[in-house]
Amino acid sequence: MIDKQETINCKVTTKLDHKLKREDISFPHKCMYDTEALSRIMSEIGFECHAAKPFESNIPNIKIIELPDRTEQAVIIEAQKV
Repeated sequence: MIDKQETINCKVTTKLDHKLKREDISFPHKCMYDTEALSRIMSEIGFECHAAKPFESNIPNIKIIELPDRTEQAVIIEAQKV
């Protein structure tokens, strides 16, 4: 079981277990997860989830909400609390 504090502090070991510090990235990301790790964490905290492709969603009109350039090389997980 994953420790809640560990999840909050983003100390989860994944395939990306090293910190990326690049000056050319200006997004305020505090954590990075691969699909496998994010799915495992979501399942452990009570979500039913699956990997999804860009614009593949149960959210109506997702193409209006999401921007195409934000889906490139993105980890996309569709989840619902069970």
